[in-house]
Amino acid sequence: LEGARIRLAALWAGDARQLTIHAPQAAALPLAPPLDKLLAQLDQSPAMRHARTQVGHREALARLERARRTPDVNVIVGAQREGPDTRNRAVLGLSVPLPLFNRNDGAVLDALRRVDKARSEADAAGARLRAELAQAHARLTAALAECALIAGDVLPGAEDAQRAANRGFELGKFGLIDVLDAQRVLAQSKNQYLNAVAESHRAAADIARLLGHAAVQENP
Repeated sequence: LEGARIRLAALWAGDARQLTIHAPQAAALPLAPPLDKLLAQLDQSPAMRHARTQVGHREALARLERARRTPDVNVIVGAQREGPDTRNRAVLGLSVPLPLFNRNDGAVLDALRRVDKARSEADAAGARLRAELAQAHARLTAALAECALIAGDVLPGAEDAQRAANRGFELGKFGLIDVLDAQRVLAQSKNQYLNAVAESHRAAADIARLLGHAAVQENP
């Protein structure tokens, strides 16, 4: 427990001595929303928003390179005096470069390729996130099913077996080995149940990480 406390506090460079761990009386299980509902929320996840931002950034750079195809018009305003006895006269001029040999095609093509790359990366990120979300949901569903099976069938049977072994030992029908074996089975069943509970919370945490918020609530 102390080692886990230190590792947990190290995630935010905190002091493990100030971290208090509250042990609940009963292990609460997370809920498992339908996968379709979770997938519908994936589009607003931080990873997908970042991917769309990258696409928008690349598209803006491509528009900038297209705009550079059009030459800038320079306006010249000033005064000119041709001789010592003449007055100054205003001069207004326009300078327009003629893009005969440089249409900025290379930069535009490179920017468009970067846009395509950003879109492909966004599609790949979406496919990867959907797969990870489906896997986490499957793990959560399997862990909850295992919890229900152990709590409904395995644990009651192991507890009945232990009570019967203790009673039989008191009556002289069973030996000490039988009692110890029943206790071992019960302890293993409880440990298996707690492992399934922990796995359900790990899967729920992975879903919350992918979505960017806690979409999986706990049973009261």
